[in-house]
Amino acid sequence: MRNAIECLRIEGTGRLSPSDRARLASASAVLKEISEDLKAGQQQDSEESSDTEGQRDD
Repeated sequence: MRNAIECLRIEGTGRLSPSDRARLASASAVLKEISEDLKAGQQQDSEESSDTEGQRDD
């Protein structure tokens, strides 16, 4: 994921057409949202895991 985000940081983006810059910005926003969702999912999984560790079957 980080590699994909880094690939979007293209030097000389000023030479891109306005539509290409818009596409690049859109792709970057989508990747950022996906990354945030994945992080939130990992945190949720971690919290659920720690909740079940404290429970015992009596």
